[in-house]
Amino acid sequence: MAGVSVKVFGRFQATLESGGAASFRTSRAAEVVALLAMQPSGQLDRKRLADAIWPEHLPSDQFKNLRPALHYAKNSMGGTLRVDERTNEVSLHAESGWREAKRLELRIAAEVDPADRLMLSYTLADLIREPLFEGWDRLWMEPFRQRQLSLLTRLHFGLAEILGARGEEEMALRHIQQARETGPFDQAAVKLHLQLLGRLDRTGEAKQVYREFKAAIGESSGIEIHSDLAAVAAKVLARGYSEPRTHIASSVQVEFVQDLLEMLAEESPERLLPLLAAKQVNWAVVTHGNELKSLLELVLSRTEGWSSDRCDVAKRLLQYYAQEGEFQHIRHVASQLLLSPRVIDQVAANNYLAMEATNAGRLDEARDRYTEADTLCEREDLTYLGAVCRANRAFAELAFLDLEASLSLLESVMDELATMNDANARYSVAHCLAAIIHICDLRGDFERGQNTAREWLKLAHLDDAVRQDSAGLAAVSLSFARMGSPGAAAHALVAIDSALKSRQKAKMNSTALIVCTTARLLGLESIAQSAARALLAWTYTFRAEPSPLDRRMLAEAGLSTLSDTIEPPGSLTKILVDLREAFELGPMSSAPVIAEST
Repeated sequence: MAGVSVKVFGRFQATLESGGAASFRTSRAAEVVALLAMQPSGQLDRKRLADAIWPEHLPSDQFKNLRPALHYAKNSMGGTLRVDERTNEVSLHAESGWREAKRLELRIAAEVDPADRLMLSYTLADLIREPLFEGWDRLWMEPFRQRQLSLLTRLHFGLAEILGARGEEEMALRHIQQARETGPFDQAAVKLHLQLLGRLDRTGEAKQVYREFKAAIGESSGIEIHSDLAAVAAKVLARGYSEPRTHIASSVQVEFVQDLLEMLAEESPERLLPLLAAKQVNWAVVTHGNELKSLLELVLSRTEGWSSDRCDVAKRLLQYYAQEGEFQHIRHVASQLLLSPRVIDQVAANNYLAMEATNAGRLDEARDRYTEADTLCEREDLTYLGAVCRANRAFAELAFLDLEASLSLLESVMDELATMNDANARYSVAHCLAAIIHICDLRGDFERGQNTAREWLKLAHLDDAVRQDSAGLAAVSLSFARMGSPGAAAHALVAIDSALKSRQKAKMNSTALIVCTTARLLGLESIAQSAARALLAWTYTFRAEPSPLDRRMLAEAGLSTLSDTIEPPGSLTKILVDLREAFELGPMSSAPVIAEST
């Protein structure tokens, strides 16, 4: 029945396989088809269908009304609309604009090439630009309209980012202005708006934008201006703003560079060592790890010895393996890195070997490795790295639910990091705070968890890197959900967006696990269980066995891991996008994100 489709953007219309438009005897019969077309699976049970269309009626009257509506809908749609009398499921086997939009959203979330993201974003924006169910005004449609509005906002922001990077500021400005119309408190959008105006030297307009934003948040208690936004505003308004433009390379240029790098890696790999060892490659691995992986592996395999550059290349590769959950490769590379004469490399090697041992369930080995790394740091007076080693051990203890040991380590590490006034230390403190929030939740100490969440939010106000940490945002959302505080769903949404943007599989997985519990607490029982089941299958792609913490979180999301059969894993991106849609369509606070730090 591939030819059957339902138009939901603009005027509603169902097109049959013959190519003709379906005719409905009643408006309620058309609503049945419309509501089914908005479901990811195309199906709903009779109770939910009746309750959505006749919310003001008693259940008995709802079912009386549903019977003729279903009958007329089946007459109009033929075999594409079916009712399972055994399960009471009503299903629609037809394509819809809503499902097509969801597929495009998934492709955009997974796409790493800017040119392809631009093309897909324009395609999706064109698909959803018309009003949803134009001319209809029914209660069940409102959450879907909010979802459409949110998606359009994110699309315009993404388009502004890509076009700004291409040097097309005027076009980017039009998109960021559209994004800000629906998200007036979004400080990332204000920051990009000012940056674009700064590049165009339109200082007067920038002053007006910033003045209006400050006036708007002045009327909303609890919102503070982020430090990075304030810094950008100061530069733009002082006419001192400048930013190196990043132009998107053409496909021919990209292909030439790739060919050149591959040739060098094959014929003269030593010449690539200084390039791949550069500090900037640390961040490149985070966002472009898949593209760099084969090059890092090839250069490492075709060079020998343990020069400082080769050690740094090995650490870049280990960083990629850890963030992508490719633990099976860590042991080989980290064991070799232990042979480096530099203590700093030995510390890193022990940390990665400990991570691999933790993932494989060998906690005692992981403890020994972290202890060895900490001892090396103490001997060489590497204070910050020593604190990081103990924090990493605390995360391992948490994975095995030794909550007291983990909490004790984290508290001592934070006391030490508090004396270090630099960005790396702040970021490490934020990780520790997020872990403490999680521990408090597991112990049932919800009040302390929420207080710690507020401390995390204070750091997020000061540091953009912290504000983008999806696992931290997820822990904050869970803490707020436990205490029934406003903003829980909003923080969960930002956590999901950050996880999708980072594309780090290990972090995406941990974020999704925590968000599943938040979903259940907010009444999204069905989606929480569905996502947890998919996550259990996906976790087996990089763990021999889910850790005790994983199992605890899966159980918190309503899934019995002991009785569940493991099915082939789906897409992690799809799991997160499905969760995001559930939060937008379910109970959600309208409170601005990161507004509870006061």
